[in-house]
Amino acid sequence: MHDLRHAGLTAAAQAGGTARELMARAVHRTARAALIYQHAAEERNAVLAEAMDALVLSPRRISTPANGHVSRPRLTSGTR
Repeated sequence: MHDLRHAGLTAAAQAGGTARELMARAVHRTARAALIYQHAAEERNAVLAEAMDALVLSPRRISTPANGHVSRPRLTSGTR
């Protein structure tokens, strides 16, 4: 049961819940316990930021549709 409670509070923190909101959900009397869940959300944000960096910095992949025709974007230099 505790794991389910922990997962729910962590999800609430990841969704942007404030310390006061987490305290109310968990019936905590102090902010100290609620900060545990906000810390978990901050760690998750760091993981997501790293994953997004990897996507942005990786070479673009060109997918081939079912008809076999590859459509590549045109690069223009501004002059014709």
